[in-house]
Amino acid sequence: MSLSSTLSSLNTAPGRLEEAFAEGFELLSRKSGSLERVEIDTSDYSVKLTMRGFEGNWLDRGLSATERQHVGLALVYALRRSSTKWSLPLPVVVDTPTSRMDRRHKGWSVTKFYPELSNQVIVFATSDDLADGLFDEMEESGSLGLQYLISEVSENSVEISFVGSAGQSFGAFGTKGLKLNLKGD
Repeated sequence: MSLSSTLSSLNTAPGRLEEAFAEGFELLSRKSGSLERVEIDTSDYSVKLTMRGFEGNWLDRGLSATERQHVGLALVYALRRSSTKWSLPLPVVVDTPTSRMDRRHKGWSVTKFYPELSNQVIVFATSDDLADGLFDEMEESGSLGLQYLISEVSENSVEISFVGSAGQSFGAFGTKGLKLNLKGD
């Protein structure tokens, strides 16, 4: 199935895209209680949000970096959830998942939002993204699967740490400067 046919299948579910956006925004933002209406134009996926206490499109004002990240992530959530092929195990890749969020929003996103985003979420996180006990919260939530830690040891050397299981050919095709560590079996 092509991307264009998947996107066109979204048009057949009136209101579902908006419902899913509101659901994703609810998981991320403390402002979600003020959300009154969501309108998404499926010709260009532009979003209009009506918020209690704000005249016009809430997105037309100067949004903070956290608010912009929440809107973008809620749209990804809506597109993924509205797909007629939701049951397909399609991964979503997220780079620096909490970089613009304050501590409270970081906690909500890693324990409530990202586990619900897709069947498989691949996260590229920096140590700052998961600092201050956030990694421990993720671990306790039971939402972590495989974990890889990539550390630059020197200019020409990388160390990768894995948690999980590996077969007898683990690292068989490694190259000079690559060190592999496995915690598990």
